[in-house]
Amino acid sequence: MYQFEEELRAEAQLRSHSKVTINTYISRVKGLYNYYQREPAELSIADVRNYFLYLINVKRIGAEALRNSYYGIRFYYVYCRGVPKEDLKFMKVKRQSRLPVILTKAEVRRILSLIKVYDYRICLELIYACGLRIGEAVKISPADIDGERLILHVKNGKGNRDRAVPLPVNIYHKLKSYWKTHRNPKILFPRLKAENRATTDNMITIHILQIAFRKALHGSGIVRKATPHTLRHSYATHLLEAGVNIRVIQKFLGHRSLRATIVYIHLTSATEQKSVELLNDLMSDL
Repeated sequence: MYQFEEELRAEAQLRSHSKVTINTYISRVKGLYNYYQREPAELSIADVRNYFLYLINVKRIGAEALRNSYYGIRFYYVYCRGVPKEDLKFMKVKRQSRLPVILTKAEVRRILSLIKVYDYRICLELIYACGLRIGEAVKISPADIDGERLILHVKNGKGNRDRAVPLPVNIYHKLKSYWKTHRNPKILFPRLKAENRATTDNMITIHILQIAFRKALHGSGIVRKATPHTLRHSYATHLLEAGVNIRVIQKFLGHRSLRATIVYIHLTSATEQKSVELLNDLMSDL
């Protein structure tokens, strides 16, 4: 283990960062280490600045990757090396405001129907039916499902936040029948190739779900660049089109800020049409 990795992991754990965030930070600081072949603790702020110029002008990495690198490296220097944040304000990192890809309800069903392995299909159906992130879905346990109230408890989501989302009754019955095929008390989606699926701690991997979705997408003939995360975006948009209040959708998605949820308003023509109809009705007696 590198010296910077040990320091960064400890500081990030003390601040309750998720494993995904910690691993992302480590990989970004490792990029700095590999560039200079020296421990980051030995580098000057000028060295760090020159590294980012290399990422921008030579590697030409995307805006999102640049943001991740900046925040990961800044975290290391501020919290592990005690460098003032002001010393690292040598660049401005903008967040790209791209609208996400959205699938229609018919397209979602067409793609899911083409996933041949039932374990993968039911997991992806759950992602769409409850608006989950793929990393949240694979970690669901039987104890997270409240069958009486039809509630799914999502634990340790992004930002280590828990939330409760409604579980459609048909999905609940599907999950209940599926669980009986392995009866693992800890994992809802145990790995298919596990020696004993009833006792294994190994869950279906994110990578295998991504592959299954990509194959089904290709088979569907849909040419847009959709991923399993597109199911979450589609869930939010379809709820908005159905008339669900955006504050409720924010709660279901686990967004800390409404700003992250408002993007879906721009993705639905149905909402705009309803607004026009309401406006015409309100002004009809003028």
